[in-house]
Amino acid sequence: KMVVTENSSYTEDYCDPDKRSIANAIQITFSDGSQSDWVEVHYPIGHRLRREEGIPYLLQKFKDNASTQWSEDHVQQVKSLCVNKNQLDTVSVTEWVSLMAQAAI
Repeated sequence: KMVVTENSSYTEDYCDPDKRSIANAIQITFSDGSQSDWVEVHYPIGHRLRREEGIPYLLQKFKDNASTQWSEDHVQQVKSLCVNKNQLDTVSVTEWVSLMAQAAI
């Protein structure tokens, strides 16, 4: 059974253009009645206020998922382009689509 309730302060902070908080909290109650700690996050990884902190996780997620479809060399080639705006700007749309459409390993 799951119970979800709105925290009105989370909604207010989400609607505030200076904050745009994406707050959530969770506490688990087990069948024996014991409870986990209350865990609350106002700005998760990926939020604009934590963007720099989130980039390494995003790159790792890309590598983990792309590696299931492409060779390690191809993954590195795509990743290198994505992290270098100047280099990416020189790639034509046709080249980019060809790179992304390369057959899976």
